[in-house]
Amino acid sequence: MKSITILLSFLFITQQAFSQCNDPYYHRIYPTTVERDIPYGSALAYNGTTANLQMNIWKPVGDNNISRPMILWIHGGGFFTGNKNDMDAIAQAYAERGYIAATMSYRLGFYGNLFFSAPFTYDSSEVIRAAYRAVQDAHGAIRFLKGRAAQDSSNVNMAFVGGASAGSITAMHFAYADKAFEVPADGDSISDVTTLFGNVHRPALGPLEGNLNQNGQSSNVLAVVNIFGALLDTALIESNADPALFSYHQTGDGTVGCSYKLGLWNQPLNVSQNYPHLYGSCVIDERVNNLGFSPLHYQSLLFNGNDHGIHDNVLVDTLIARFLSDIICENITAVHDESMEPTVEVFPNPAKDVLNIRMLNSDFQFALYDLNGRKIIASDKIKNHKAEINTSSLSKGMYVLHLITDSRTITKKIIVN
Repeated sequence: MKSITILLSFLFITQQAFSQCNDPYYHRIYPTTVERDIPYGSALAYNGTTANLQMNIWKPVGDNNISRPMILWIHGGGFFTGNKNDMDAIAQAYAERGYIAATMSYRLGFYGNLFFSAPFTYDSSEVIRAAYRAVQDAHGAIRFLKGRAAQDSSNVNMAFVGGASAGSITAMHFAYADKAFEVPADGDSISDVTTLFGNVHRPALGPLEGNLNQNGQSSNVLAVVNIFGALLDTALIESNADPALFSYHQTGDGTVGCSYKLGLWNQPLNVSQNYPHLYGSCVIDERVNNLGFSPLHYQSLLFNGNDHGIHDNVLVDTLIARFLSDIICENITAVHDESMEPTVEVFPNPAKDVLNIRMLNSDFQFALYDLNGRKIIASDKIKNHKAEINTSSLSKGMYVLHLITDSRTITKKIIVN
């Protein structure tokens, strides 16, 4: 489980590693404008009525950028309440950083039990089907945003999605459930709901990517921001080539558990008993680390608290902004001729007594820093392509190793065990 200290260290790591990008889309420096209540489609709600779907789109003013990244923010509310305007503040913050930032409405609601409406639920299938509809709507919303690229001066290849609570559950399933066999059985035609007014049919909901805005745009995103969300199955994250992930969760959250819990697990049993079990961010953390995501593509803050909320809004906003900025920077500075890249080996890691460095096709210098930014060890230029660092006298913990060549700086996270 990562700590706040480790995450703060990434601020230092990524600032050094990508300084050539000059902190793109990190600082809140632009005034903004907003277009509200823009229709992006309509679809059948759980009860057979038609839901008219809208979004708010925030834009920076004065950035003179014709290739802005875009981010879609999805509100929470247990799939039965909430409003796109709930995410206006965070959307505006990202427009101030230079993003096209949108908030979306999606189809809300599900059948309750015979006598009470949501949050009571007829069965776990109802909640899963509500989430399924939300995911379909998110696909349509992203395609709609990408279809406006010329109008918004945005880059369709630089898209992100994030959410809080049910919005984060939607965002993660949107990003990681991308194969037909990953569609939950509850999205198909299933048994009727029995109400006081008779039985109600539950038809198949259609493809997971939905049918809205089939405009030739993909709904792919580069990264997901998970704010106290969860997955039905961590196996949906299949490899470290999947979209990057930032997660925030309080470990004792009683609404969406950080571990494997019923939805609303800390509520009275007669409320939570028909909710599905979900894998929260603490279990997702294990999955992602086992898959070997790089530090650039996965960061998490699992805070020791009991709230279904954020303990420090400024800190978490800063960490997310840095994480996404570095993903953008990685894509801006991607080197296409990999044959010209130096081949680097740093081993063993974790290190005990000696850390070996091999730079197979480039001269280099190195510098080792602690997490306070203090330089511990540094070298002159090394021309035989290899070096050793004596780590036996170093305190246990994490360090940052910079390998400096004539063309670039390569940054490695080093653990001294």
